[in-house]
Amino acid sequence: ETERLELLVGRVLELSRLQSSYTYARDPLDVAAIVEEAVAAFDAITLTKPTPITRHIAPDLSVAGDRPTLVRALVNLLTNAWKYTGDDKQIEITAAENRRWVEITVRDNGTGIDLAEQRAIFEQFQRGRAAAANGAPGLGLGLSFVQAIVRGHRGKLAFESRPGETVFRIRLRRWREPVVIARPMSEQRLAS
Repeated sequence: ETERLELLVGRVLELSRLQSSYTYARDPLDVAAIVEEAVAAFDAITLTKPTPITRHIAPDLSVAGDRPTLVRALVNLLTNAWKYTGDDKQIEITAAENRRWVEITVRDNGTGIDLAEQRAIFEQFQRGRAAAANGAPGLGLGLSFVQAIVRGHRGKLAFESRPGETVFRIRLRRWREPVVIARPMSEQRLAS
């Protein structure tokens, strides 16, 4: 019980820091690389029940942002999608340009978020009936983290949900210049 309390206090303090005093980097980031890093972290978390993630990422997308926190936001959304879908898990992540924004979408075929609960899902410690019914682990802080991170990037976060489908959309400012991904030395030698 003490360990659980320490974890809870640590998570609340971390969330508070992200909401108030954390300095978000504004580095040029390749969106495909962020998505791949998030999917790799998600795969490690869900090792007991591996779930393939369908990806549709437009080429040459880049945003200005803070890599570790953006990866964390995507991992939280993917993990929620995984927790609240049945055995036939269909999770998809897409990224596309939308004028001056890049829109990253996480879609699942889960139970959906009850209409009466949708207004409160970003509040701390809010867990819907589906969480209780499924016995899904968690503290009710994941979406609060996602919201804090998106706000810290001056982005926009929206969602739509109905039984059988939930879609979360993160909109981030597009980086104007292309981001060059450095290849490992072994690949560079093979290319020459």
